[in-house]
Amino acid sequence: MKVTKELEREKFQALLEAAGTLFRRHGIDAVSLTRISQTAGLSPRSGLHGKFESKEDLAADALSYTIHTVNRFIADGAGAATPSLSGQLDYFLSLEHRDDPASGCAMTALASEVGRMGPEVSERFAEGFTELVDIFQESMSGGSGDTEDRGTAMTLVAALIGSVSVARAVAKGDPKLSEDLLRHARRVLGDLTE
Repeated sequence: MKVTKELEREKFQALLEAAGTLFRRHGIDAVSLTRISQTAGLSPRSGLHGKFESKEDLAADALSYTIHTVNRFIADGAGAATPSLSGQLDYFLSLEHRDDPASGCAMTALASEVGRMGPEVSERFAEGFTELVDIFQESMSGGSGDTEDRGTAMTLVAALIGSVSVARAVAKGDPKLSEDLLRHARRVLGDLTE
């Protein structure tokens, strides 16, 4: 029986989703290709055979896919009825986002690890970062394209990623510090964008 192109696309998407979730939860280096295939519901051979040249190739595609998916969620209002900068900041700096790296922003979960990988993974991260900067710039200024707005949006996104990353890192050892960090980051970053 021939495998249809639609089935192949479904398998490819299942691999990207499984890899994206596992990478965000455990880190890229900690996850095997076999585990990714199994999580995607595929056999190890049929799952990855001919689709990716290496684990890093898969990481680049999975990172791109997951960043874009979460960025679209943020652009669409992060679950709120009406998209707003305030709602986007509330989502990004929430305890729920901090506590669920497997479904949240891949940049907050993988920034330091991506820095140790090859150029293709770094390029995908940069593309996702730029896309998120575009989203926040649009929310802040209505897409004015002003250079100062661009710089503010870039700083805002970097601060959001860093705030969530640090809040996750300290949450088990000092939950109050983690919560205080998110609360203060929300206030300061909200003031920055007014």
